[in-house]
Amino acid sequence: MRRRAEALFGGAGPPQAAPPAAQEPEAPPGEAAALPAGTARRLAVRERLPVWLQARCAVEPRTVAAVGVVLVAAVGFAGQQYWSSRPREVTAPALAAPAVVPAGATASAGPPAAAGGGAAPARIVVDVGGKVREPGVRRLPAGSRVEDALAAAGECGRARTPPD
Repeated sequence: MRRRAEALFGGAGPPQAAPPAAQEPEAPPGEAAALPAGTARRLAVRERLPVWLQARCAVEPRTVAAVGVVLVAAVGFAGQQYWSSRPREVTAPALAAPAVVPAGATASAGPPAAAGGGAAPARIVVDVGGKVREPGVRRLPAGSRVEDALAAAGECGRARTPPD
């Protein structure tokens, strides 16, 4: 017990006389000189720790390998995220040229004729939804406005006009 206390606290303190029966046998001369003071102190402290704490804080090769694998995986994931989030060059899409409308077509007040030679007027298809009496797809004459689509679907608060 005295050797442990001396190893832990450096042997400082007044010498106490112990009864001859309670004295521990002296250690062999080579044992005390084999351990440096820091190692002896660390071993003495570790010996007094509970077993569960000794086992939990022990550094074993298996534990070091597991922590190393986790760290390598974390570094790999961080590198992949860094590489994939780097700035890249972006090119703007080509602008579409506006359609050229002949001057005579804008002057006419009537609805535009169909491309088939004027046999049938063009129609637009609109899906009307929301607060209307009859939501759904409506086919309206070309040149119709939003009001016409809402009226065809029976907008709440307005008189219903039958679709074409």
